[in-house]
Amino acid sequence: KAEYEEYLRRYPKGPGADRVRARLKTLAVAGRKPRNIGAGNQEEQTGWFWSGGVSQLYRRDQNKVTSSGQSFNATTQNALINYGDLLARRRGERFEFLSRVYAGYTRSLVKNTDGSSNNQSQVNAAFIELTDKQWNLTGRVGRQSRGTGGVFGSFDGAWLAYRITPRFTINATYGYPVDTVTEGPKSGRSFSGLSLDFGTFLQSLDFSTYVVRQSFEGQVDRRAVGLETRYFRPGRSLIALVDYDTYFKSINNLTLIGSLTLPRNWQLSVNLDRRNAPLLTIRNALIGQPVTTLDDLGINFTQDEINRLARDRTAKSDVYAVTLSHPLGERYQISTDLYMTKTDGTPASGNVPASPASGTDRALQFQIFGTSLWKPSDLHVLSLRYEKSDTGTTESVSLSSRLPVFGQWRLGPRLRVDRIHYDIDDTTQLTLSPSMRLEYLRSRTLFEFEVGSDFGSRDIPLDKQKTNSYYFSLGYRLGF
Repeated sequence: KAEYEEYLRRYPKGPGADRVRARLKTLAVAGRKPRNIGAGNQEEQTGWFWSGGVSQLYRRDQNKVTSSGQSFNATTQNALINYGDLLARRRGERFEFLSRVYAGYTRSLVKNTDGSSNNQSQVNAAFIELTDKQWNLTGRVGRQSRGTGGVFGSFDGAWLAYRITPRFTINATYGYPVDTVTEGPKSGRSFSGLSLDFGTFLQSLDFSTYVVRQSFEGQVDRRAVGLETRYFRPGRSLIALVDYDTYFKSINNLTLIGSLTLPRNWQLSVNLDRRNAPLLTIRNALIGQPVTTLDDLGINFTQDEINRLARDRTAKSDVYAVTLSHPLGERYQISTDLYMTKTDGTPASGNVPASPASGTDRALQFQIFGTSLWKPSDLHVLSLRYEKSDTGTTESVSLSSRLPVFGQWRLGPRLRVDRIHYDIDDTTQLTLSPSMRLEYLRSRTLFEFEVGSDFGSRDIPLDKQKTNSYYFSLGYRLGF
């Protein structure tokens, strides 16, 4: 989860970011613990508690492409990324108060042709929460995220939970979905949801059921029901989620995550995921259209046609992953991962051309981990990966380490070699990617410096194309 959040912090846009956000939503369900509202630990210290931190990261990416005797240089990123996080909590005999603000500002040092810069501010969280332990009530207002109860991602609004019995909690949510945390509250779309939490039963099982209704410009945007189930026992776990849209009669999300400890310390993990991409809503009908409102779209299309356009613009995405790992003594561990991803195409309709299917991407990865080989607490990872898609084949080998050097300083060298064969023109690209990371971590203080490059060479008809890119980042994080 931390790696995904760090990826989104550095690369908030693009298809890769969309896939990472989808995985984060799945992890939000997997990591959810049974609620115990109002049953706080009586031994917890009362009074105010404060925590938070500030961070800054400067990153620069420079690319150079040489082809046909000409070179093209571009600075793809040159920015100072700033974040601040503040959490305040007060525990009392009856009431508990919680408030959090987590926001950032990116100062772009790359100028546009008109002299402007693409500076960007964002608010990831800004809410207050109050719990009444006598009435077993908890309420939260502001920008927040849940990931459960049919509410996927961030929203501006309110959430209220009432614990009826120790094993039965009812939740009500109302708000406005947040497409991106770089935007302020928007009231064009709104949703309301009701969910029931049951458990924990047999010290291992809890589940939730929900109904959600969402509107966009006064029309039904989404109307769904869902079920979430979590089962945990030593050596085995299972998390299942199904979200069904009753308006479009389509399964929006079907996720199954499981793990099982096998004999002789083998560990098996499975992740099966099938979802609409993007989530099926009436607003999807606007994708590819020259208008931005449903009223304008309704000038040329009937309501049934608009519903059909929404379905046509929504593809199906499948992700299947199986992991098998095993320790080798006290210092080594091996892991084998098998991945399969696929996104269906969409048909042509409403003057919007068809989009082709991505084809089936299959990947096999083998890793061996070694720890405390040279120094206590060092870590080394050797990774071999083979990936086959409809466009070509990728073969990769990488070696990374995390080495204690002195005190709290750690050094992280990494080398990766990729060989990509493109079927479309029968060419091969070889890329060498070395990098080095230096970090200092003590208590809640982090200092990091990273530098790396990619050297690529591809033989194309009658020419050789070379791609060189360089990047470095320097940052710190101070917590309290």
